[in-house]
Amino acid sequence: MNILIVEDTVEKAEKITHVIRTTTGVDTSINHVSDVVSAKRFLATEKFDALIIDLQIPIRAGEAVQKLGGKNLLQEILSSDLYRRPKYILGISDYPESILLSEKAFSDNLFGLLNSSTPEHDWTSRLSSFVAHVASATQVQSDPTSPEGYGISMAVVCALHVPELDSLLKLPYKWAEITRSSCNPTFETTIQNSGGRHRIVAVSALEMGMPAAAALAAKTIQRFRPRYVAMTGIAGGIKGSGNYGDVVVADSCWDYSGGKVVEINGEIQIENEPRTAELDPTLKSQFIRLASDAKLLAKITSEYSGELPSQRLGARVGPIFTGTHVITSELRTKELSLMNRKLSAIDMEGYAIFASARYSEHPRPYPLLLKGLSDFADKDKDDRWRAYASYTSARLLLAWAEKHL
Repeated sequence: MNILIVEDTVEKAEKITHVIRTTTGVDTSINHVSDVVSAKRFLATEKFDALIIDLQIPIRAGEAVQKLGGKNLLQEILSSDLYRRPKYILGISDYPESILLSEKAFSDNLFGLLNSSTPEHDWTSRLSSFVAHVASATQVQSDPTSPEGYGISMAVVCALHVPELDSLLKLPYKWAEITRSSCNPTFETTIQNSGGRHRIVAVSALEMGMPAAAALAAKTIQRFRPRYVAMTGIAGGIKGSGNYGDVVVADSCWDYSGGKVVEINGEIQIENEPRTAELDPTLKSQFIRLASDAKLLAKITSEYSGELPSQRLGARVGPIFTGTHVITSELRTKELSLMNRKLSAIDMEGYAIFASARYSEHPRPYPLLLKGLSDFADKDKDDRWRAYASYTSARLLLAWAEKHL
């Protein structure tokens, strides 16, 4: 179940969130915004099962509270095709005057109003009944594959628990395990930014490679319906075009293992037929700006507690190739570079994220692939920088999430 709370008082929003959580459990996705503009941004792109509106809210963050801000938001939702109308809407206020002035707008459309100036046990009990009804009516809890709308903000799929998922879990967020019946370790956290409160889950496969990553990504998308599905972790770089730990954000991902094996003059040759997937242009623009933020990259380095390479951390947006083999040959790397002269990294799972997103049910998530360079796919390949590269890719993804989710 997906709920949007529009409430400018943090304490009140926390009480509402607590009621929802205790009524429905952790599988409910809750987004919180404090003004009309932020609410409209969410409602233009996401489908919510329920909308809870404080009647006295500002138009924009930081502005004065409008006595009829909630009523005006309701009227805009109902009158414009720009917004995805929630199934259930509830107005709430501590001020009887605002309830009186908004009563007709809500009652004409059979939406409820809740007076929260009554004793707390009274209005929270009534709110709990409303939430329980929404949960029962939408049946999202018993049908997690419902295509009605996005369920959470982002899912991060990792190739392995160590070092990739482990690097995420060590970041300064409050992670809670929600593995349950799944054989794949699964954790969740929330982040708060100007756009509201966002739920993020992270999960790891039990083995490396595209088949395991594709199966896990598809299962995760079906279960949680994320708006973004991302992968962080490690990749091999191209010698001379990067440093250990540098983060590559895939603007295109190539499955280079496709093609045809032929015999010519007694020699086995491969006729390449790579498949490609592209990053959304808006996301590409966001990551180009993020990759050029020297202060952010320096902060990421300063927060790492382990061994650091001598070179300064860098980040860039470029092509990542995905294949079925661990590469320890500089000659093979040069061969792959002939397919795309801007080749930035080589991994074993990334294309699975793009394919899983492409072939999922509506609403399809946006795929993101960020990999830290742990080696240069040559004979000197070792594990020295795996933890650092996993950390830098995870930290850059969450820096993007804090700003753009």
